[in-house]
Amino acid sequence: MRAFEYINRKGASYYLHGRAVRDGTTRYTLKRTKEGALAELPHGYEVVESVNGQASVRRTRVRHISPEEEAIVSYGLKQHDLSDYRLEIQGLHITVFEPDRNPAALAAEFNPLKTMPAGIGARVEAMVRERFGEEVVDQYIRERQEALRQQFEGTVRYTPALRFKLVDRKNRVFEVARMTYRGDGGWHALDSLPLTTAVAKYVKYLGCESFFELI
Repeated sequence: MRAFEYINRKGASYYLHGRAVRDGTTRYTLKRTKEGALAELPHGYEVVESVNGQASVRRTRVRHISPEEEAIVSYGLKQHDLSDYRLEIQGLHITVFEPDRNPAALAAEFNPLKTMPAGIGARVEAMVRERFGEEVVDQYIRERQEALRQQFEGTVRYTPALRFKLVDRKNRVFEVARMTYRGDGGWHALDSLPLTTAVAKYVKYLGCESFFELI
């Protein structure tokens, strides 16, 4: 029997379920169990996924942030080598989330041939390279590093860091705010600018100590 399946960014499968509620409508949820799942997602509903991989079903909403505006922020992150950061579009907000670790950087430091006791790993690697060749060994290491990177990806947690809130729909002006954990914590407004200008001015501070000095 066919079942509606959604696979999140961590590779976990979720299936669509529905149950009647008191007002006579149906409440739709995503569960890991396939038994009893519905075949199709009803018209007027959509699946959304949080940056941490939590998937849910909701009624389709009007999008206030254009794909072009989302692309502006994504490009700004790539310009500053922040591709491990994540975006979430919700209502009038574009929120940038930072990871609690860098899977690619951690995996790049891993060499499976050097995980043996001190001194032995280096000798084993030299012997293997002499027997099989540099290219074969380097390919093996890259494959092991990629497998480890994917494993790390599944455990990364993201927390909100920077937010762009659309405050002037006509002129497309966004309020920029950074997350702060001082005092009561919450969003601390910094500026109101066109999105391209805001991204160029503030994204560069992400991941730097100077980010916490922004006022």
